[in-house]
Amino acid sequence: IVDEFQQFCQRQWQSHTAQVQEHPRLNHKFVKHVISMIPDDFIIHNEDHANAHLMIYCPNVYNQAAVNTWMDKSTFDMLDTTSEEVKNNMKSQAAARIDKRYHKLLRFDKPLPYGYIMMKRKKKWQKGRTIIAYANTCIGNLLKVTAIALQQMLNVTWPHHFGRASSPELWQEIHHLFHNNEQLYPERSLRFLNHDLVGFFNSIPQQDIMRSIHFLTAEFLNNNNHVLLVDPHGKIGTVHSGRSSHSIKVNMTNVHAEHIPSIIQFSFDACAFTAIGEDKFWIRRYVDNRAIIVDETELRSNEHHIQKPSPSDRLLTLKNCTMSLDTRTIDSAVDDKYVGPIRSKQPMLTMQ
Repeated sequence: IVDEFQQFCQRQWQSHTAQVQEHPRLNHKFVKHVISMIPDDFIIHNEDHANAHLMIYCPNVYNQAAVNTWMDKSTFDMLDTTSEEVKNNMKSQAAARIDKRYHKLLRFDKPLPYGYIMMKRKKKWQKGRTIIAYANTCIGNLLKVTAIALQQMLNVTWPHHFGRASSPELWQEIHHLFHNNEQLYPERSLRFLNHDLVGFFNSIPQQDIMRSIHFLTAEFLNNNNHVLLVDPHGKIGTVHSGRSSHSIKVNMTNVHAEHIPSIIQFSFDACAFTAIGEDKFWIRRYVDNRAIIVDETELRSNEHHIQKPSPSDRLLTLKNCTMSLDTRTIDSAVDDKYVGPIRSKQPMLTMQ
């Protein structure tokens, strides 16, 4: 069977090579030509969990899915306000909470963060996965610089943190945890509740995030220089701790580690985003997905079992991917390129 399969692969590869020589592979020019033949009303975007699978959506179907998703009152609240009012509130919050040296990273002449969706096949195209983007927005530069500094603080302080692992590696670590528990503690039975991790990093309560940020900052400052030099135009990875020569500092932004908690708190308290048109503003509320590893003995003895957080624990501001301490999430939040749907001429489809 193995020999037959290898022969099959060789035949197919020869056919594939001949086809590529006769018909060149897809390139940017060809894709743009195909897009030009599609009516302006239609939306071209990948579907959820299929980044390389482009779909062409009917505008009526896409618009209705967007409305169904963003109008979910259990997850989002619409704000009765204007763009200028939102920005004025952000300016006042920034003046009170953000050190003056970072104000140059705020550009209130740019638009607010914007939300769009990736259509879900399993929902029969009636709803989508929400994405809130910060690239090229009024707070995008500040959050990008903070995210890069924060990620490097994490790498230096705790080199083996979970955020450095890919999803397959993370699940492998979790399986190792259960296996070792069975071998070393046979009397202790661990149970995994809610294996579905949809929205997991977005549903962490803000007070938990802030507590972790304060702890990370304190640990980092104990053993490192408090000044981080961050390249705001680079990707996550290049950060210099301490002072540098003038030639390097030209393209760098100074970030003081002790200021990072206040920047993150500002992003929670002062920010809103647009969705389904430029005149509608939203804040993130509550996401109920959780992944919990719990001792079954404790679970049986706890009369309350697993309860949802009280209203005071809910997320009352928007999701901030940049501060989730997850490398993959940070990358998607601070990418310089626009990653939303190709926009239509219809106002309802403008996701900025």
